[in-house]
Amino acid sequence: MSIGATLAAARRRAGMSVSDLSQSTRVREPIIRAVEHDDYAACGGDFYARGHIRAIARAVGEDPAPLIDEFDSTWRSTGRTVQLRPGVPVHVRYVLIWFTKLPPDNAGTYQASVYKITVEGRAR
Repeated sequence: MSIGATLAAARRRAGMSVSDLSQSTRVREPIIRAVEHDDYAACGGDFYARGHIRAIARAVGEDPAPLIDEFDSTWRSTGRTVQLRPGVPVHVRYVLIWFTKLPPDNAGTYQASVYKITVEGRAR
């Protein structure tokens, strides 16, 4: 059973609605719903996702330690470099990038590195 499914089942066993859980943990309802569907993008990063999982688990009477271990082994950001190629689809959970104007190099390419993600493109 996934982290989200475990937390959703524990919430139902505890007789709590998403609204009750939100009031108890101060985690917003959309985030609770997302976590229960194993979507951690709304959490704002690994640090916050782990905190939300821990808070939700404690509130519904579930041990957070195995859930955090599963999150770390399955979902936690690895910091790996990904090579992007034109025409090749890349699936990501979320990417936060803001660009500044960078001058092209002599070959006419642009390059920007943000959060261990390197994005390259050709000048038009």
